[in-house]
Amino acid sequence: DSSQTTVISLGMDALNEYMSKPKDTRVSYATLQDQIVYRDVCFVIDKDKTWHTVLDPIKKLDTIWNIELFDLYAWNKLPEGKKSIAFSFSINGDGNMTSEQINEIVQQVVKTGEAHGATLRS
Repeated sequence: DSSQTTVISLGMDALNEYMSKPKDTRVSYATLQDQIVYRDVCFVIDKDKTWHTVLDPIKKLDTIWNIELFDLYAWNKLPEGKKSIAFSFSINGDGNMTSEQINEIVQQVVKTGEAHGATLRS
């Protein structure tokens, strides 16, 4: 007989433990069916604030995931006592998000940052 049998066993305890973790600590992967949009945002904050002051509240938004800080500096073209933080994040949609919906999510990120003392860098 040339037929083969495949057996798959799921460890439900491990799966339940994984699903109970906060969303931003889970390892994720994209499929071809996912609509994933990447955006970068740059804020100016007071030098005495840490980047956690701004990014931690943004991480709590349900609409985004995978936040990564990629630039942190104080430069002579910034106002005295300020520093710049830049980060990228992902928006994972259901495949049907419009540009307007994506822009609304980006505005949520900006408003959350501003509510915690950041100014969008122009």
